[in-house]
Amino acid sequence: MAMERTARQGSRAERVRQRRRRKTTPRVKVARGPKRGGRVTATTVADWASVPMVVDRHGVAGQVAFPTAFPLPGEEARRVVAWPRLDWGWRWLSALLLLLSLGGLVALFRLSVFQVQEVTFHGLERLNAASLRGVLPLGEPAATVDPQAVAQVLLTTFPALAEAQVSLTVQGQMVVQVVERQPVLAWRYQGARWWVDPEGVLFPALDEEALPEVEVQAQDLPLGLTQDQGQWRLPQDLVQALQVLAAYVPQGQPLVYHRRYGLGWQAPEGWLVFIGKTPTHMAARMRLYWALREHLRAQGVRPAILDLSALDAPYYRMEP
Repeated sequence: MAMERTARQGSRAERVRQRRRRKTTPRVKVARGPKRGGRVTATTVADWASVPMVVDRHGVAGQVAFPTAFPLPGEEARRVVAWPRLDWGWRWLSALLLLLSLGGLVALFRLSVFQVQEVTFHGLERLNAASLRGVLPLGEPAATVDPQAVAQVLLTTFPALAEAQVSLTVQGQMVVQVVERQPVLAWRYQGARWWVDPEGVLFPALDEEALPEVEVQAQDLPLGLTQDQGQWRLPQDLVQALQVLAAYVPQGQPLVYHRRYGLGWQAPEGWLVFIGKTPTHMAARMRLYWALREHLRAQGVRPAILDLSALDAPYYRMEP
């Protein structure tokens, strides 16, 4: 009897626990299909606050929605949407940097603010800035301009430039620093006039009013004339010899160069006086010249050439 009583109490306690669980667990009513008699019974989702939460594949929590097939009047089925969470990883950052780089390149090549617009010159003395500006890449994108190539173009186009340096900013501001050659004598040949610097480089004369003090009337092209990178050069020893000779020749009398007779000058009487290839013993040669000049004038002789290359055997010619 005691065992039967204990079993009944245990089953009674179990029933109590089951009733408690049924009270705490929400019931979800689902829509039922039509009955045999043709009537349709519709129910809605019960107590949404007690619907369990779920987590989607992106880690976002949300409620499970159970829409009804036939909602009751005045009631609507609620649905909770779980929005995906974007993962801004390094690939998105790389794509953004790529777009910014492409935009920067387009701006460098298209916008006028990055094109060569302004040029500033330093060191010009006789050259015209407008002439130099004509060979510069104005209007070109600054990113495509090579300053060294521009400097080389200036040196090739204008032989009067001894040095040229070009600097360029991203905003298109160009600065050109130049050094002009300083002429020491003017060289005339077949109607053309050239200036010569101490190194023997010939370049076109720039200013009629700024003639060098020494002017040479060349009858022939000198031996040893060379061309280097598009520039013609006289032998440097010839340039130095002409400068020495100019110090002895009376002022205003042009110097003369002849491939056969060498260096000389044109006397006021129209004679061509030659001293040979090098201006050596110039004091003795000048004394000889003044003595012969007085003697020939006294005799009424007007030679075409007076050769003083041999101090002990000078001579003159009536024809060139």
